[in-house]
Amino acid sequence: MRFAVILAFPLVAACGSMEQQAFELQLDPEDSTVLRADTNEGDVALYGVEGGLVEVFGTSVGRGRNSDKAREALATNRWGGSVDDGVVRLFGEAGSRGEVELHVEAPRLLSADVIAGGLATLQDIEGSHVATADRIVTRRVIGDADFYARSGGLDVEIWPYLEGEVRLQSHGGDVIVYLPYGADYDLQVFGDAEHELTVADLGFDFTHLGAGYFAGERGNGRVDVSIHVEGGSVEVRESLAR
Repeated sequence: MRFAVILAFPLVAACGSMEQQAFELQLDPEDSTVLRADTNEGDVALYGVEGGLVEVFGTSVGRGRNSDKAREALATNRWGGSVDDGVVRLFGEAGSRGEVELHVEAPRLLSADVIAGGLATLQDIEGSHVATADRIVTRRVIGDADFYARSGGLDVEIWPYLEGEVRLQSHGGDVIVYLPYGADYDLQVFGDAEHELTVADLGFDFTHLGAGYFAGERGNGRVDVSIHVEGGSVEVRESLAR
């Protein structure tokens, strides 16, 4: 593992001061199958790339009413990474007036296990993925998915496995889900009756639409998709590119 602090500099915010520090981590995942990233305050972005290393480009931020207080807040932030028992573990732990953001580039064939105190972004990865964040955005994610958005909704593109499982939950915020056409879906959407619900035709043999509810099935229904939404609209669209 290689660790380096790149730079630190003060910024003046509208309601006080902010100190910011950039850092890098580099880890050899060895035979790991899971990448776990956790921040209590701050975004997490995970991008699948060619190559064998896990590289983290992070930012640590501290805020205060003046530069001294901002530096004190910055000093309470922690971050790090390790590889243990087939799992790459990354963390950012912020103090009461800080945040730690993780931008991660990793091999594509790693299952993501992400908890973000902000936005979680997943792109170009394959495996069995779990994420909890304020808001979740994904593109070209292959495999199983279990995503929970606390408040900011979902904008996710998922290409499920042939006998895959997708579980999506959102409490507050609109939800947009992109799925490929023609899979053997057993799809259920439990929406909010006070908000719009729209589902594209993904080749369903059977559909049922009720107040805040949609069900669609195709073939033998081996791809299990369940979407639960409160406090926002739901739109299921066809994913056109892979």
